Amino acid sequence: MNILLCMPKANYNWNEWPVLPAGIAYVSSSLKAVGYNVYTLNFITEKRTVQEAVSQMIVDHDISIIGCGDLVVNYLGIKSILDAAKEIEPEIITFMGGGFVTFSPIEAMTLIPSADYGIIGEGEITANELMYAIMNMGDISKVDGIIYRSENGIIIKKR
Repeated sequence: MNILLCMPKANYNWNEWPVLPAGIAYVSSSLKAVGYNVYTLNFITEKRTVQEAVSQMIVDHDISIIGCGDLVVNYLGIKSILDAAKEIEPEIITFMGGGFVTFSPIEAMTLIPSADYGIIGEGEITANELMYAIMNMGDISKVDGIIYRSENGIIIKKR
């Protein structure tokens, strides 16, 4: 399974340098540690449009799952990435995490309808459990620390 993790363009800086999100690096390394192929796009430095960059990664690397996350101040960055992924490949699985989802999970899923799943809290363990359930057609409702859509509405499974 090939996973693409994206860092949205930062709307905040520290000493004129963009703040690099550590959480996505932790999630990437934990997914790689169990054998997933993980690719990244850093929109902090990316020169192509979101649509161009995401499209090329999906095609070039046969991406089946795409994830990103950030704080609430950058929810439009998350939304643009996940919207682009669904426009390019409607069946692609999308997830988001970070402070936005952790502190406002219902609002995050409401504001970003292109997200299939949200990861609440620290994502290293939860991301692996979610990917395992998706890959093995497992019962998503047994994965703690996520929010997702179902025929019964939005479901939250806290840790």
